[in-house]
Amino acid sequence: MHLSPAYPTTFNTWDQEPPLSSLPLADQLSIVRLAKDTKILWILPKAIYRCAQYDAARITEITGPADAAPILTATAKLIPEHWLLIQALAAPLSGELGCTSSSACALARVRPFISRATENKADPLALVPESSWSLLSEEVCDQCLVDAKNVFRSWRLKIWEDLPGMFDLPSWIDLQKAKEADLEF
Repeated sequence: MHLSPAYPTTFNTWDQEPPLSSLPLADQLSIVRLAKDTKILWILPKAIYRCAQYDAARITEITGPADAAPILTATAKLIPEHWLLIQALAAPLSGELGCTSSSACALARVRPFISRATENKADPLALVPESSWSLLSEEVCDQCLVDAKNVFRSWRLKIWEDLPGMFDLPSWIDLQKAKEADLEF
């Protein structure tokens, strides 16, 4: 399997998860170490992000405290992102000008994301399944649903854009250039 699809450097390919994403934590951590040691930095955003989904104690147990520290720091930067989304969804949205029950819609918009924030603490880039949007559509007006989807997509894009900086890596543009050079496109 080629590493390129497993470690995307564009937002449009971020959600395409090949089988490599299901590797055990120890293997994911080995990939992070190998990418750092060989200076293949374009692999690191997705690799560190995957590792950040695991329990801090488990990461530390496998790598030791020194190697765990950068991943745990990345995890700490990802966790608050869910709450920023909830704040954005609770705020008045543009469509509320035509909404007849803005307070009810605001409450309904944030409810599913509160459970996401507590269950998937360090996975703010996780997609919302279409079934969740369907359930939400039963609780909010059509305009608020459209606005909520737009807020969610914009929020995900901003997190993705900020991800390399959260991990003390070069920008996506520089990572893409490095990837192209490494793969000799």
